Amino acid sequence: MVVAPKRVDFAVAPINIMMVIDDQMVAQALNLCRTIIAHNPRERIHFYVVCEQVSRHYQAVLQWRFEDDPWVTMHLLTPNVALPPNVATSDRIPKAAYYRVLVDQLLAGQPVQRVLYLDVDMVNTGRLRSLYATDLGTKLIGAVADGGDLGRFAKMNLAHVPHERYFNSGMLLIDVARWRAEHVAQQVLAYAQANVMLCRYHDQDALNAILHDQWQPLHPRYNAQTNIMLGATQRFSKKVLQSVRQHPVLVHFCGHQKPWKNGFPHQFLEKLYYNAALGS
Repeated sequence: MVVAPKRVDFAVAPINIMMVIDDQMVAQALNLCRTIIAHNPRERIHFYVVCEQVSRHYQAVLQWRFEDDPWVTMHLLTPNVALPPNVATSDRIPKAAYYRVLVDQLLAGQPVQRVLYLDVDMVNTGRLRSLYATDLGTKLIGAVADGGDLGRFAKMNLAHVPHERYFNSGMLLIDVARWRAEHVAQQVLAYAQANVMLCRYHDQDALNAILHDQWQPLHPRYNAQTNIMLGATQRFSKKVLQSVRQHPVLVHFCGHQKPWKNGFPHQFLEKLYYNAALGS
């Protein structure tokens, strides 16, 4: 007999957060964790950090940095599942990004029914509880529409899908049990392998191909992408863009330019990145 999992009240449960990093992303992961802790006082935060070829030294740094905080638990996960060999990658989006697709397998054995996946080129600037407690209804995930390529589905030969159904995968609120039960990982990876030339944005394109009708749209304040913060997108109204810029919750520095690299052209976003960990 299959026993249904105990119903969890996500309004009070610990906030489970998943990230995927390699040795080059440790500093960004630390900064994101600091900003989450600074802006979510007296919240139980469980970090699940998937470490792809992260040295023992850097893993020790991740554990040590938060070990004295009674509200924080840090789980470092070594990937125990193989990624498919023939999927699209680039210098900006490494193959390790596909580990978010395998969330159900990486968190197998962990008491996690819901997880908030975050890219580490983000900072948190507001409370996460309302996001984490979102009612997903019948949907598998919650996400924010992508502020970039409005014609993405047409370029993927999926022109029948409305363009507004294309989401950014840098923040995903995931129903882990349903993800596992509906074999989402297998479907996404199969699409990625069969459509390498169509997946310009790699796992994000593959996720959208499979889940375009299975996601709950969330306010863009929860994934305030660079073009949203700059008002350089037609995806949202001017009123919404103004609201996001004034009160973002998760700011996502997506794209090639990053505030921790030389030549980042947006001073106010660079300042936001470095000040977010101060809780101000």
